[in-house]
Amino acid sequence: MSKTSSAAISHQIYPGTVTRPILSEEESDRFVTKNYLTDWNPEEITIPVTPDYVVKTGESIQAAVNEAINAGGSTRKFIKIEVGIYR
Repeated sequence: MSKTSSAAISHQIYPGTVTRPILSEEESDRFVTKNYLTDWNPEEITIPVTPDYVVKTGESIQAAVNEAINAGGSTRKFIKIEVGIYR
């Protein structure tokens, strides 16, 4: 059994077509996270056990967002959206 997943193997071949070009391996080497983020390394987000706001089925997600904004401050606000149907 091969260690390479068939899902990881692309059927696309360089250079592709005019409407759907495929990057060469050398070209694709430039498109890595460090080239986009440079020295920025985002901090890990720890989700609290108790969120700041909870939205339940039938309630408005936008109302919770508005409430979080209106609360002011510069700290991260956590909004838990419970399973349900929202319109």
